[in-house]
Amino acid sequence: MEVKSKPIFKKMVIESNPAVNYIIGDGVMGFVYDVAVEVGIPTIQMHCISACSFWTFFSIPDVVAAHQLPIKGKEDMDRLITKYLEWKRFSDAEIFQEQLMEFWHGLVNSKKKFLWVIRPECVINQDGDNLGEIPEQLQEGEKEKGYIVKWAPQEEVLAHKAIGGFLTHCGWNSTLESIVAGVPMICWPYFADQQVNGRFVTEVWKLGLDMNDVCDRGVVEKMVNDLMVDKRRSL
Repeated sequence: MEVKSKPIFKKMVIESNPAVNYIIGDGVMGFVYDVAVEVGIPTIQMHCISACSFWTFFSIPDVVAAHQLPIKGKEDMDRLITKYLEWKRFSDAEIFQEQLMEFWHGLVNSKKKFLWVIRPECVINQDGDNLGEIPEQLQEGEKEKGYIVKWAPQEEVLAHKAIGGFLTHCGWNSTLESIVAGVPMICWPYFADQQVNGRFVTEVWKLGLDMNDVCDRGVVEKMVNDLMVDKRRSL
């Protein structure tokens, strides 16, 4: 992002007509601030994450200083770094085809009706290649209980009286929209602030259930039934 986006963004700012008076940049995009300084334009960096996540990230130096992280020697540190790098190479919306199928089987086996929004360009294979389409098995599968679409107006869907639960990555926008709509969540966080958001949803606010990074059809089936039936009153 830094290498490719910064020069393009800088060119846009310099050549803009009318001239750019100030810039509001996403806090994740550090190059926006750098460009603003270089061309002499006032800038505001806005972090679009939850306050609980922001507070957690800022507490990391204190946690490290207090020796509270479970890191014991070089071997564990190597394991932690390897896991981190593998995790970071995926974008927010991407999902492996195998994971997709586990979710589908779990949803179908739960025998609950569901609406599933899948962007075809977000389905990838084990090599990280974009498949560009929803697997045929899903398109031709269980149509009596499941309906798959490429896009849906999320706020309107969550506000509908027919919606009894929301399986989500726990991005902050989706989390807020689900809370406002009063819809309990099944949390499957992926990266960035999502793990902290999911932790607060399940353990602090008691508004959902945590899949604990597991992607297994049996777990999906159980989570759906817990959310919709077995643990409904406690959420």
